[in-house]
Amino acid sequence: MVDLALTALPGVRAGVEETGSGYWVNHLFPPEQVNGAQRIVDRDALRLMSSARTILQGNGVLSVVDRLRALRVTVNAVTDTWLDITPAGLSKATALERVRAGLGVSPEDTVAVGDGMNDAEALAWAAHAVAMAHAPDALKAVADEVTGTIDEHGVASALHSLLVRRP
Repeated sequence: MVDLALTALPGVRAGVEETGSGYWVNHLFPPEQVNGAQRIVDRDALRLMSSARTILQGNGVLSVVDRLRALRVTVNAVTDTWLDITPAGLSKATALERVRAGLGVSPEDTVAVGDGMNDAEALAWAAHAVAMAHAPDALKAVADEVTGTIDEHGVASALHSLLVRRP
């Protein structure tokens, strides 16, 4: 997958998530675009690393979507310059469902909050979907509610409103 992307788009930034700590990257991403530390590694290290998430950022990334999907991975075009790639059948929604079932929470008692198009499946999964105010309009359109931005503590406001509504 990394080979395909870097061969087709030599200037693209690629990051392979190291769960819980950050990303192995071929070029540094602006710090506000990724969570955690970034470690620059060579192409071989990137292609050999197993991960639940790979990100591609750069002009032209949409041109490789079909070829990536042919490798049986899930590709989410977050923007026209950003792809989130996960193994087939793995998403925020599948992870939430696993946690929900493991905790014995009823499906009708689920809530998901999101701010990017990579959250769309999670919002569709939840009984109550909340989009952050800074989310793309397409995500707001599928949400049951729109809350404030991160700076406005939107998640806290949304959760508080749920507590107030409960009997």
